[in-house]
Amino acid sequence: MDRFYANLKAGKPKATALAEAKNWLKNLTGAEVLRLSATMSDGVVRGKERGKKEKALELAAPVIDPRADPQAVKPFAHPKYWAAFILIGDPN
Repeated sequence: MDRFYANLKAGKPKATALAEAKNWLKNLTGAEVLRLSATMSDGVVRGKERGKKEKALELAAPVIDPRADPQAVKPFAHPKYWAAFILIGDPN
């Protein structure tokens, strides 16, 4: 949704902004996901908290296999991650 609103702010029509945001999410690589999640979580690795042994809040995102090539993996390619976002009303 952040990408969608950034597209709207940039002046794109609603339908175009949503289509671009969905396409961006579908094609996001594992390496990009890890970079973005590290930025958003202030470097805390998923499943761990700094200085604590308990698990941090689990994210509703797929787990990226550490043995896989992070450039080849597209963890959000499945429609369950992006298909629910639709426009209702005037697309312009």
